[in-house]
Amino acid sequence: QAMASSHVICEINQGGPARRNRAPNIERKNALLAKKNALIARLKELRTEKFDKFAIKGKLDKEIESCSEAIQKKRKQYYDIKAPLQYTQETPLLSTVRRLQETLRVNNFEARKEQRIVAEIDKLLRNQKELGRLNEVKKSLDQEIEKRDALKKQCAEIRSQISKLVQEINSKSGELDKVTDDLVPVLQLAPRNSPQQSGTGTTVRSPSSNP
Repeated sequence: QAMASSHVICEINQGGPARRNRAPNIERKNALLAKKNALIARLKELRTEKFDKFAIKGKLDKEIESCSEAIQKKRKQYYDIKAPLQYTQETPLLSTVRRLQETLRVNNFEARKEQRIVAEIDKLLRNQKELGRLNEVKKSLDQEIEKRDALKKQCAEIRSQISKLVQEINSKSGELDKVTDDLVPVLQLAPRNSPQQSGTGTTVRSPSSNP
């Protein structure tokens, strides 16, 4: 047994089969550790990017909410102005005004009837002023809706990017789990420093040399 122990010690110190058999394990351990570190770094990048995307999405959600509130108010304002109006288009309104004015010009009505026609013309002219307000509110409403639609489109793109990031994070996490599992037996087989390792070789005790 003493001769066998000396033979093993000699082979290890001289880079014999015992040491050469362990070399592939060391190489595999280093490769797996490098891959693990790369995956950890990539996961950190992906999670940071996902965090940033969620921050952008949160900001967009608030802007969309603000636009929706503005749209609701402008839409109510629009219908409040529109409800009492006899005309919502300027061309037929002006046509009616001109017709009534022409009627007054070519006819001699009694005072009461003439007053009714004049009152109708005045009402239509006020309608024309309100129609200008209605068109302004409608234009502002359309702009707000267009803005919200653009924000929703951006938000949809961000959600798609987040979804892809989550998929990649899950994929890389799976790879990391596998590499970690693969490392377990390799680390158990790989040589470790011990009080018995010194200089250029490692001393292996024979079982018979134990006290």
